Amino acid sequence: MNILFATYGEITNNTGSQFTVVARELTRRGHHCMAAVPKLSKDSSYADAMSLPCVRHKELLSTNAFPFPNQQKADLIVAITPRQIIRNFLADYLPLHPTPFIVHLEDNEDELTERFTLRKIADICKLPHDQIHDKIIPTGLSCPLCWPDFLTKANAVTYIHTALRDKAPASKPSCPFTPPVDFSLFDPDKYHSSTTELRNQFNIASDEKIISYTGNTHDANIQNIRTLYTVIHQLNQSGIKTRLLRTGYQHDAFHESLNFDPTTFTTELGFIAREQVPSVIAISDLSLMPTHADNYDNYRLPSSLPEHLAMGKCIITTQAGLGAQLQDGISASLVESSDAKSLLARSLELLNDTTRRKKIENGAKLFAQQRFHPDTVASLEQFYQKITDSHPK
Repeated sequence: MNILFATYGEITNNTGSQFTVVARELTRRGHHCMAAVPKLSKDSSYADAMSLPCVRHKELLSTNAFPFPNQQKADLIVAITPRQIIRNFLADYLPLHPTPFIVHLEDNEDELTERFTLRKIADICKLPHDQIHDKIIPTGLSCPLCWPDFLTKANAVTYIHTALRDKAPASKPSCPFTPPVDFSLFDPDKYHSSTTELRNQFNIASDEKIISYTGNTHDANIQNIRTLYTVIHQLNQSGIKTRLLRTGYQHDAFHESLNFDPTTFTTELGFIAREQVPSVIAISDLSLMPTHADNYDNYRLPSSLPEHLAMGKCIITTQAGLGAQLQDGISASLVESSDAKSLLARSLELLNDTTRRKKIENGAKLFAQQRFHPDTVASLEQFYQKITDSHPK
């Protein structure tokens, strides 16, 4: 099969990284994969360092040449999310090159829209449709009037969390998507001998505990991130010297929004190369992932969670999202609520109990190897083939 992954962002983002591993496995199985991206930055090119070739949306629309090795068009398109930028691309592409397509769901789209626009979906839907597109919904979000219709036109749906299956038409073929982890990259055994060197590299004192967080701050998760910083501030206040080592983009005014100065205990690395992420996780003593049983976290599987599990880290989180599949005290440490008080109490317990923490670390690594192994791509391959074969040539 020629498989075109139509993405809403660069292949170097978290979602792109997941599908890069998928594409690598499908290529190993004899298929040809390519990503259609809105733009190419210095970090991604046609011969991408992450091994998934990329081509811009507009290039696919402006030429009749097909960039697959056999110079044929795609047999299947995987539309990664129903966001406006993807809908617009396929609205232009499909009339030129009719192709079966699958829509991949990774978030509760309406909840994302509400959090980013600060407007209720019911209020948005009362506005004239053209005004919604022109003034309310940027192309990086989904229009609440358009994305359900987009799913009805798709040939099938995949979903990263079972809760998202109910967001798609019941009549559509569907398949769960398990994001495979690149275990050759996220391999904790590679870092056992370099802990001291890495601590020196990040200027971390020998008596500081480390909590890592890899991911961006944005309007949808800002309350979770604020809780994370609050807990680490309180750990330091309690006498446990703790450093937050984090990656990703940060709101310019986020630090100023806190009622304490986080710069004294935070090392902000910003966006770093993919191959550097495991080293950030490797030297951490704990991972805190505040989540809530709400319309955002209950539908998500953050890419950083499988990666921290693969690196054998003790994660403190709740049962929201993937947390429902983790076992307390075995593969993670689960708290009933992600309020700062609960997270602080559990952090203090685990930082003072090496034996308990080590048990969870071993269980986390085992869970990741079983749940996120690249072999899980086999069922996805079968589903892709089924949808392709059922479409008339």
